[in-house]
Amino acid sequence: MKKVFYSFLVFILFSCSAQKRITRLIENHPNIEIDTLTHVDTIYTPHITIDSSYIISTDTVVIERDRLRIKTVVRNDSIFIQGEVVSDTIIKEVKIPYEVVKFVELNWWQKNRSWIIPLLIAIIGASLLKKFGIL
Repeated sequence: MKKVFYSFLVFILFSCSAQKRITRLIENHPNIEIDTLTHVDTIYTPHITIDSSYIISTDTVVIERDRLRIKTVVRNDSIFIQGEVVSDTIIKEVKIPYEVVKFVELNWWQKNRSWIIPLLIAIIGASLLKKFGIL
């Protein structure tokens, strides 16, 4: 029972709060303060091809505009129409602002309460265990 109690006491005394860890990190690395995160989002558009045909007799016609290309070929009594939209990649840059972690100086109680409170609880618990004859 004593080993469990002392192990618990050591565990409580050596624990560290998140505020202390972040404060120590900011003190050791002051150049970490970044205020904007950039996320690059990539969207791929598919390649689309459509074919059609009808009867008439003329020459070959090619129409191109931006990503769209239409080609009309006339052979004998048939017209072959081939249309396609070339695939494309759209890259969008999104800026996500976030709050910068600020260094705040802690007062005496805020610095030491993470070990004072467990120490007081351990002392009270030990005195109660001694009073009842368990320890």
